[in-house]
Amino acid sequence: MTDLTRKLVSTMVVLAVAVLPAVADDYDLDASHFAALFKVSHLGFSNTYGMIPDASGSFSFDPEKPESNALEVVVKTESINTHHEGRDKHLRGPDFFDTKQFPEMRFKSTTWEKTGDNTYAVTGDFTLLGTTKEITLDVAHLGSGEMRGDYRTGFETTFSILRSDYGMNYGLPGVGDEVTITISFEGVRK
Repeated sequence: MTDLTRKLVSTMVVLAVAVLPAVADDYDLDASHFAALFKVSHLGFSNTYGMIPDASGSFSFDPEKPESNALEVVVKTESINTHHEGRDKHLRGPDFFDTKQFPEMRFKSTTWEKTGDNTYAVTGDFTLLGTTKEITLDVAHLGSGEMRGDYRTGFETTFSILRSDYGMNYGLPGVGDEVTITISFEGVRK
């Protein structure tokens, strides 16, 4: 093979790779690095904070091709914890999360739009108490890299919902309608 032939073959390989569509990497949610924190007003005197730590899910992510990204997260509502046993029992009951009838809440993305260097508007379906509504989350990509042989990437978002939109009306207006939720999660590349 002549030098010219080698150069042509090399150039063709480089061009072929360059025009191949990028495929998003697939990740499994790392449940040990997942947090769903919430806050809600109590009588306007203070905020009550809690978390729902038990989650599973997966996502696909390509920072340069957000149209190929996808996210699905399922949170087990039984795991709600406000560090107050009586309140947690009440929150699991039919007045609030009704965990026997609705053991999960979920988010499944439908579109991702790049809004900055490391930020995305992620629109999807949020389901709570059997009611599904479309919401858009402002999501920050926090970073990616190797750790103990696994490639990981992580995100965080803070958003608000009105719990009454999902039929959770108990205690209104003393217990606030607006709930602010922060979710931070990390995934391990498959």
